Amino acid sequence: MLVDTNTYAVSHISLKPEPSHAVAIDPALHTVYLTSGAFGSITMVDARTRRIAASRLTAGTPYSGRWSGGIAVDAITHEIYVTQGESAHTIEILAPS
Repeated sequence: MLVDTNTYAVSHISLKPEPSHAVAIDPALHTVYLTSGAFGSITMVDARTRRIAASRLTAGTPYSGRWSGGIAVDAITHEIYVTQGESAHTIEILAPS
């Protein structure tokens, strides 16, 4: 769910079957990143258009002991940090292209 802070209008973005688990925002790039937990994916939303720009599986395959947990964005380097849970116990670092 999105709330326009100027008009207080509410809108939604469908993530299809993927429930969001955690969210991080890169304000300089107007990008929102979501992890989906058990589905093991990261979804990138363009905050200006309010559309999904990309979605991909995290490192490793889902259901093999990895799932997307927490997420953070470095506002200066724009690197994305995603925690992997279960038996993986790792952090995936994604650099901007």
